[in-house]
Amino acid sequence: MVNCFFHSDRNAIGSCCLCGNALCEDCRTTIGGQDYCGHCKAWFDFPMDIADAVRKFFSRGAKCPECGKAVEEDFIICPYCQAKLKAKCTKCGQVLEESWVACPYCGQPREDRRK
Repeated sequence: MVNCFFHSDRNAIGSCCLCGNALCEDCRTTIGGQDYCGHCKAWFDFPMDIADAVRKFFSRGAKCPECGKAVEEDFIICPYCQAKLKAKCTKCGQVLEESWVACPYCGQPREDRRK
Protein backbone atom coordinates (compact mmCIF):
# COMPACT_ATOMS: atom_id res chain seq x y z
CA MET A 1 0.00 0.00 0.00
CA VAL A 2 1.25 3.47 -0.86
CA ASN A 3 1.22 6.16 1.82
CA CYS A 4 0.29 9.79 1.39
CA PHE A 5 3.24 11.97 0.38
CA PHE A 6 2.29 14.58 2.99
CA HIS A 7 1.08 12.19 5.73
CA SER A 8 3.26 9.09 5.88
CA ASP A 9 0.94 7.46 8.43
CA ARG A 10 -2.09 7.52 6.07
CA ASN A 11 -2.92 5.34 3.09
CA ALA A 12 -3.08 7.09 -0.26
CA ILE A 13 -6.34 6.96 -2.20
CA GLY A 14 -5.08 8.69 -5.32
CA SER A 15 -2.33 10.86 -6.75
CA CYS A 16 -1.99 14.42 -7.98
CA CYS A 17 -2.44 14.58 -11.75
CA LEU A 18 0.31 17.22 -12.02
CA CYS A 19 3.16 16.23 -9.70
CA GLY A 20 2.22 12.56 -9.15
CA ASN A 21 2.42 12.72 -5.34
CA ALA A 22 0.29 10.12 -3.55
CA LEU A 23 -2.62 11.69 -1.65
CA CYS A 24 -4.81 10.74 1.30
CA GLU A 25 -8.44 11.87 1.56
CA ASP A 26 -7.51 15.06 3.44
CA CYS A 27 -4.87 16.11 0.88
CA ARG A 28 -6.87 15.38 -2.27
CA THR A 29 -8.79 18.13 -4.05
CA THR A 30 -10.79 17.16 -7.12
CA ILE A 31 -11.32 19.75 -9.84
CA GLY A 32 -12.96 18.81 -13.10
CA GLY A 33 -12.59 15.10 -12.34
CA GLN A 34 -8.83 15.42 -11.73
CA ASP A 35 -7.12 15.01 -8.35
CA TYR A 36 -4.66 17.67 -7.17
CA CYS A 37 -2.48 18.17 -4.10
CA GLY A 38 -2.66 21.49 -2.25
CA HIS A 39 0.55 22.76 -3.83
CA CYS A 40 -0.58 22.13 -7.40
CA LYS A 41 -4.13 23.30 -6.70
CA ALA A 42 -2.64 26.66 -5.73
CA TRP A 43 -1.79 27.19 -9.40
CA PHE A 44 -5.51 27.59 -10.07
CA ASP A 45 -5.33 30.91 -8.22
CA PHE A 46 -2.98 32.28 -10.88
CA PRO A 47 -4.17 33.72 -14.19
CA MET A 48 -5.21 30.89 -16.49
CA ASP A 49 -2.32 31.29 -18.95
CA ILE A 50 0.21 30.72 -16.14
CA ALA A 51 -1.77 27.80 -14.70
CA ASP A 52 -2.03 26.22 -18.16
CA ALA A 53 1.71 26.55 -18.66
CA VAL A 54 2.40 24.86 -15.32
CA ARG A 55 -0.06 22.04 -16.08
CA LYS A 56 1.61 21.47 -19.45
CA PHE A 57 5.05 21.45 -17.83
CA PHE A 58 4.12 18.85 -15.19
CA SER A 59 2.02 16.67 -17.48
CA ARG A 60 4.75 16.27 -20.09
CA GLY A 61 6.97 13.26 -20.09
CA ALA A 62 6.75 9.98 -18.34
CA LYS A 63 5.65 8.74 -14.94
CA CYS A 64 7.32 6.05 -12.91
CA PRO A 65 5.42 2.77 -13.30
CA GLU A 66 6.03 1.94 -9.63
CA CYS A 67 5.23 5.14 -7.70
CA GLY A 68 3.49 7.20 -10.41
CA LYS A 69 5.60 10.33 -9.91
CA ALA A 70 6.75 12.41 -12.84
CA VAL A 71 10.16 11.46 -14.22
CA GLU A 72 12.24 12.82 -17.07
CA GLU A 73 12.37 10.83 -20.30
CA ASP A 74 16.11 10.20 -19.92
CA PHE A 75 16.04 9.00 -16.29
CA ILE A 76 17.45 5.50 -15.80
CA ILE A 77 15.96 5.04 -12.32
CA CYS A 78 13.15 6.82 -10.49
CA PRO A 79 14.68 9.33 -8.05
CA TYR A 80 11.74 8.80 -5.66
CA CYS A 81 11.47 5.00 -5.37
CA GLN A 82 14.57 3.82 -7.28
CA ALA A 83 12.55 1.69 -9.71
CA LYS A 84 14.50 0.80 -12.85
CA LEU A 85 13.12 2.85 -15.76
CA LYS A 86 15.61 2.07 -18.54
CA ALA A 87 18.52 -0.24 -19.15
CA LYS A 88 22.06 0.65 -20.18
CA CYS A 89 24.04 -1.22 -22.80
CA THR A 90 26.51 -3.56 -21.12
CA LYS A 91 29.13 -2.85 -23.79
CA CYS A 92 29.03 0.91 -24.52
CA GLY A 93 26.87 2.24 -21.66
CA GLN A 94 24.30 4.03 -23.85
CA VAL A 95 20.72 4.22 -22.53
CA LEU A 96 18.41 1.74 -24.27
CA GLU A 97 14.72 2.09 -25.00
CA GLU A 98 12.57 -0.66 -23.50
CA SER A 99 11.49 -2.05 -26.89
CA TRP A 100 15.03 -2.43 -28.29
CA VAL A 101 16.52 -5.94 -28.42
CA ALA A 102 20.04 -4.68 -29.25
CA CYS A 103 22.01 -1.49 -28.77
CA PRO A 104 21.79 0.67 -31.93
CA TYR A 105 25.08 2.38 -30.99
CA CYS A 106 27.39 -0.65 -30.82
CA GLY A 107 25.24 -3.64 -31.88
CA GLN A 108 25.45 -5.46 -28.54
CA PRO A 109 22.40 -7.69 -27.92
CA ARG A 110 20.59 -6.80 -24.70
CA GLU A 111 21.67 -8.97 -21.79
CA ASP A 112 18.23 -8.76 -20.18
CA ARG A 113 16.55 -10.02 -23.39
CA ARG A 114 18.53 -13.24 -23.86
CA LYS A 115 16.70 -16.50 -23.36
